[in-house]
Amino acid sequence: MHLSSDAMYPAGESHATARRLSLPDGEQVRVVESGDPGAPALIFLHGWGCSAYAWRHFAAPAAASGWRTIAIDLRGHGLSDRPSEAGKYRREAMVDHLEATLNALGVASAPIVAHSMGGSVAVSFAMRAPKRVPRLALFGPVGFGIVNRAAWSQLLPPSLTGALLPSRIPRWAVRFALKHSRGAKGVSDEREVDEYWAPTQFPDFLNAMRLLLHGFTWEPWTPTELAALTQPLMLVFGDRDSVVKPQSVAPTLVRCLPGAQLHVAHGAGHVVPEERPEWALKLLLPFLNPPDG
Repeated sequence: MHLSSDAMYPAGESHATARRLSLPDGEQVRVVESGDPGAPALIFLHGWGCSAYAWRHFAAPAAASGWRTIAIDLRGHGLSDRPSEAGKYRREAMVDHLEATLNALGVASAPIVAHSMGGSVAVSFAMRAPKRVPRLALFGPVGFGIVNRAAWSQLLPPSLTGALLPSRIPRWAVRFALKHSRGAKGVSDEREVDEYWAPTQFPDFLNAMRLLLHGFTWEPWTPTELAALTQPLMLVFGDRDSVVKPQSVAPTLVRCLPGAQLHVAHGAGHVVPEERPEWALKLLLPFLNPPDG
């Protein structure tokens, strides 16, 4: 049995609340917030197929450090809307969605912490509006490595539309995907499987994932493109990351970014924020600096 929408994260978390925002085009986006509403904002963006749940280990510690944390369910994910137009899932359109969400939240400027696909969205937005993103912390980000999406692309090819799309994903397949995206730690518990399985109950979820697979920009940034990125940057990879393979790309790109920090989580896979949250927080909070209040 899938978790109901009401039972999904942040259900049971006393420090966090969720709400849906209406964007100017009528699209709905869900955000999960923690901390003092008047504190400086700190934005969290998840990766492909994930949701705000990916940042569950970060919300309370960051809020306790003086931040208003805002984890966004990006378009197509979690409990945000899942439009059917292919163009909505191109990278620039996803950046438009992020910008509209921040505007609806009244957030003029905030550091962004992002994972995987969310990292590419964050970098694109930081290039577009540098004054709105003073710092970037990226975990296994798309754009800094060769992305291995072959298996998912074969399961969800461009031709698989309409009635040909499966209406559901079996729970065991979600567990398998979670296990193979991680390093030594593996899957933490059954709740983790349930949270990632829950959005697959919605009939348009798989179509949104298919459109992202084939419409988003997954290739690495070039040094010339990254020259536009001037913000302080922290990059974190797992040395067992089999999804975004940074070994041949990230070191070269980091050398193009003066002052960028590069950290490696030994024994971790693609999902360092969930595999090594305590270690990651020890890096992240000092990098962000104490908020001004």
